[in-house]
Amino acid sequence: MDNQTIDLRPNRTDWDLAREVHDEFAQKPGATHIATEFALAHLSALVRAVRPTKVLEFGAGIGTISQLLLSHPNTIETVNSTESNRFCIEALTAQFCDHFPQHFELITDPELLDLERQYFDLVVIDGLLEPGQFDALQRDSFCFVEGSRKSTRKTITKELQRRNLTITFENYNRGVRYFDWSMQFPGGRARKFPKFKFRKIL
Repeated sequence: MDNQTIDLRPNRTDWDLAREVHDEFAQKPGATHIATEFALAHLSALVRAVRPTKVLEFGAGIGTISQLLLSHPNTIETVNSTESNRFCIEALTAQFCDHFPQHFELITDPELLDLERQYFDLVVIDGLLEPGQFDALQRDSFCFVEGSRKSTRKTITKELQRRNLTITFENYNRGVRYFDWSMQFPGGRARKFPKFKFRKIL
């Protein structure tokens, strides 16, 4: 983790895998807040670059990120995923526990996560962490925070500084799109309002 920065540039394989996983899970019940294709492609690029063997995922949801990790061409030895929502637990159990018994472990009780005896190459965070869970971030491990979670990244940085560790987050986004607001009048005329400009972060 200290001073290690990875320049994530998804290649065609990363995008294809991300699209395949996203399309599959977008059709499932509970898909409202699944990881975007953009996030999945960059996570795939990270897995390809650092080749982790043990991954810890906080907040698995219905398993979109878990699926990408378990189906990645760079085989991951174990994926440990935490989840406390009953609906999501049932979805994860049906999707992974029987199909990847050697590679997937679902953790529904945070107290069963023994962070003192385990080291994870990669920690994936999709949600808020409890105070003790920050211990999962160790020297030379990598951290992937899914979504726009500025406060989460800030908290992680502070917690690591308290333990004399440093981390540098690279924020990847799809750019900014500007567009004008106009109003259509009868007769096809359009009146433009150039001073009203909207900005959408993609």
